[in-house]
Amino acid sequence: MNPLYSFSDVECDTLLATLQRVTENPYRDYNSFARAILYLVEMNEVPAFFRDVCATIKHQRVAAISNIHVLRNCPIDREVPYLNSDDPLSDKYTKKRTFIGEAFLALFAQLVRNPLLAYGTRHNGDFFTDVVAINRYSVSLRRRPPSMKPGYHRNLAVLQAVVFAALQETVRWAKFR
Repeated sequence: MNPLYSFSDVECDTLLATLQRVTENPYRDYNSFARAILYLVEMNEVPAFFRDVCATIKHQRVAAISNIHVLRNCPIDREVPYLNSDDPLSDKYTKKRTFIGEAFLALFAQLVRNPLLAYGTRHNGDFFTDVVAINRYSVSLRRRPPSMKPGYHRNLAVLQAVVFAALQETVRWAKFR
């Protein structure tokens, strides 16, 4: 799929500098993290190019032009820790010190007016999860007959279900303020 927008290296660095102002930990205190994101928006600290990209995406979604958009060269954390496959969630809470990826997604959601979704019963209800193979689930996949094994990552099925639900307007929208 062709990207709607590819950030230049300068734009990526500019957006990274903006996101680095958010120092709150979304896993310890999500409300403070969300307020810090909202502060960037309210104080007009979000670079104009990113506001423009998000406005285009919002317009295309509202006008039913496209519901799927690809962005390239997005800012991410300079250091992404390796997570232990035995308990990646606890390991993330211990090792993760910066939250650029999370701030980028939250800021995007705020500007596009798209809710962040989470399972209250999975990953402590975190809005942001890492795709890591968890050792305790590997046995259940190996025991399945070949015809029952997924041909693609199961998170894609979840994403497709969320997109379908959103299109059917059955998702409860949550706005953080």
